[in-house]
Amino acid sequence: MTNRLALVLTLAIAGGCSSRAVTIGGDGGIDCTSLDEASCRSDSRCTAYSPCCCGGAIRCVAAGSPAPVCNIACTNRCTDPCTGKDEASCKVMQACVADYCTECSCTPTYVGCHLVASPHLMCPALGCPQPSCGCDGLDETSCKAASQSKGCTANYCPDCHGGQTYAGCTGPNEGAPACPQACANTCRTQNDCASTGQECIAPGEALCGGACFMPPPCSSDSECGGGSMICDLPTCSCTGTKTCTQGCTTVADCGTGQVCDGTHRCVPAPCGSCPANFACVSGGCQRLTCTSDANCGGSGFCVKGACYDTLGMCSFLPG
Repeated sequence: MTNRLALVLTLAIAGGCSSRAVTIGGDGGIDCTSLDEASCRSDSRCTAYSPCCCGGAIRCVAAGSPAPVCNIACTNRCTDPCTGKDEASCKVMQACVADYCTECSCTPTYVGCHLVASPHLMCPALGCPQPSCGCDGLDETSCKAASQSKGCTANYCPDCHGGQTYAGCTGPNEGAPACPQACANTCRTQNDCASTGQECIAPGEALCGGACFMPPPCSSDSECGGGSMICDLPTCSCTGTKTCTQGCTTVADCGTGQVCDGTHRCVPAPCGSCPANFACVSGGCQRLTCTSDANCGGSGFCVKGACYDTLGMCSFLPG
């Protein structure tokens, strides 16, 4: 024969089941009956059929060949009326489920039909990276870029500083995700904490409460043993009486906008070095007063009448 094609009819009998497969010689043909399940399903030249009996091996034949016929009696025969159905026939049968694979693109391809109770058919291993076909998991930039092609929507939630943060990407038929109550304990005034019975504590403010201690009083630093011990009002003083307490030694011991002076006391920083939310008042840095966030230069927050970098927090006082 001039075309050098030889048609070989191979009869394979496996487990009492007869399968017919056509093997094409001379042009790189394949004997489907010799393939395992994964190889059979991944090769477009072959078609996989259910085993004759439950638990048996699948029957692999050349694509386009008649479905193999089981010629043995099984005590546990698998009756799967869905196998071999085309897409339209599969969809109209309530007992069947149509299986699809993306196959390197976002357009699903019908690959077979199976009973609802049976496992899904395996998608062929084509060696291509799985494309991103939906909106879920996209970063903010990618989500915005896919708004036209995929109908994606970038979602945002308010942060604790008056702005917003990216909260994920959703598809055209998905609702916006719920925003977490991350800022529920923040406050600007005591009214923000009234419903919880807590106190509004400004950033850096001492949280005072509990038992009232009355240490020995003093009138001058000389009574405190020298060094960095000073005679001053202690933090959370109950009586307003000075006592010997630890003074500062470096600027790190002081609050924002303050420096440590030669007497180990924190004092306003000199003008020219005032941080945000501070202004030069009487030769030193003083925190800006306010009635709203608008008085704080556009980046600060008005908490209890003064400007801060962050909001205050509602807290219970120590018992």
